[in-house]
Amino acid sequence: MLEDIAALTQFDLTEIDIRSNPAIFDKYRYRIPVILIESEENILEGRIEFRDLAKAFQLR
Repeated sequence: MLEDIAALTQFDLTEIDIRSNPAIFDKYRYRIPVILIESEENILEGRIEFRDLAKAFQLR
């Protein structure tokens, strides 16, 4: 889905392996996948639908 979004808008992607940081692992381990867009106020997690991802990127 992120590849489809990339065709519509430009963004920087940072992938984080939560296993490399115990604090991040504890916070997100039951919520993956997790997508944060600019801040934790704009977060998608679990079963992410394309329409929700597009909305978060303000594309629809």
